[in-house]
Amino acid sequence: MGGRRDVLKLLVAGVPAAAVAVGAETLQLRVSADKLFVTAPTLALIQGPLLQHLKNGNTASFDFNLSLWAGSKNSTRRPAFERFVVSYDLWEEKFSVAGLRKPQVSASRLTAQGVPAWCLEHISVPVTGIASNAPVWAKLEVNLVEKQNKSDSEENAINLASLVEIFSNTNRGSQRRWVFETGPTKL
Repeated sequence: MGGRRDVLKLLVAGVPAAAVAVGAETLQLRVSADKLFVTAPTLALIQGPLLQHLKNGNTASFDFNLSLWAGSKNSTRRPAFERFVVSYDLWEEKFSVAGLRKPQVSASRLTAQGVPAWCLEHISVPVTGIASNAPVWAKLEVNLVEKQNKSDSEENAINLASLVEIFSNTNRGSQRRWVFETGPTKL
């Protein structure tokens, strides 16, 4: 109930509703075996044009960047990075995910909602040396990676697929970056 009052106070004070909605995108923290893990319940990576892209037999890569600050937001920053590649199994109608860093991890038979949850289970930052009463901030940034490493002939070639992509609206309006934050809080 207090959340609604806070939103109403912000709206009365003249803060736009969009700013309130962005602030609602928070992380939930969990410490296990001296590592901090996060969950982002509203993180929906696979939907709209990207879902169709995967169902057409393509893959999608996502960069997950997890940062932790302790004491103040100007001090110790502990980052973690992982790239995950997602594909779709047409026969099982499920998703597969593979982490590209060592040790390599992978999973299959995931739902669209299970993909980001699985990825977040495989990225963490160490919390050793951080006092349990110290204020901490956490930030998760997820970026959809654009295709790279095209040869010059591929880049300059005009084909039906590239023309369809240029003239269609499939890439416009699809989300390519998600940011979630929390803090200050305590471990």
